[in-house]
Amino acid sequence: MHRVTAQIRPRIGGDLGEVTEGFYFIDGNSVVLSDGEGHPIEVQGEWFNARLREGDIPHVIAGRLAKAAYYKLNPVFESRLVYPTFPTP
Repeated sequence: MHRVTAQIRPRIGGDLGEVTEGFYFIDGNSVVLSDGEGHPIEVQGEWFNARLREGDIPHVIAGRLAKAAYYKLNPVFESRLVYPTFPTP
């Protein structure tokens, strides 16, 4: 089992940013995100694993999975705001 850290928000000025941590293991040619005890994790009905392709770096893939799991648990507001227009007097 391996530990992975993924950046969620970069450090800017006085803001220290944000990271998420997770664990993963390699099962055959797949990377599987897991808890600290090595059990695969499920978030809202979704399992986080990915099949490795030629040239993939397992640690990088695990970071992407950790980030995806974070956003599944902590959805961000991504909708465009539409402001009404009012006639000028």
